[in-house]
Amino acid sequence: MKNIVKIIIILLIGLFLIGCEPDTTPTIKDTDVKQQKSQEKILSESDRQTGGMPNIKNFTEKKLLKQILELRDVADLKTYLYNQNLDGKYIYIGQCIGFGMPYSTQYTNPSKMNTVDGGEYNAVNPYVINQADPNGLFTTAGQRATWINFVNETTGKSEIIEMEPDAIVTQSKLPKRLCAEWSLPSNY
Repeated sequence: MKNIVKIIIILLIGLFLIGCEPDTTPTIKDTDVKQQKSQEKILSESDRQTGGMPNIKNFTEKKLLKQILELRDVADLKTYLYNQNLDGKYIYIGQCIGFGMPYSTQYTNPSKMNTVDGGEYNAVNPYVINQADPNGLFTTAGQRATWINFVNETTGKSEIIEMEPDAIVTQSKLPKRLCAEWSLPSNY
């Protein structure tokens, strides 16, 4: 993925340069040169005082992220779902498999490059357009819900629920013990 992004950036720069005429007027002013030299001097002094780049030896954060990514890949990882009550205490919802998946996660790349021909120098002008997921829908980035692989305590089978900050949507009724008694119909 990173290589694709690098290639696209290089192509964009190349396309931009193809469509440009060389500018013969000087663009760097004396003040710009003075500021650049002054900035280099300041950065050199900061490196001298601090010793340059941080001396990272253990790579603890990278190891931790690797561990998290590997844990997320465990197919039958047993987890437990809780919601927080207004008084700060947690309400046990039930057992799950794995961790939640943000609703806005897309299965495919959310955008793609396209081009339009034209311009004074017959340049190919690149632009980015949104791309739908395989279901034909365009997922919004601002969605705050999470998909949960919930284990139904009656059947023992997993089912997907959508959990939002103010609502929980499930494929089956929540256990009676989790609900405010006054809100339940008599045949719950």
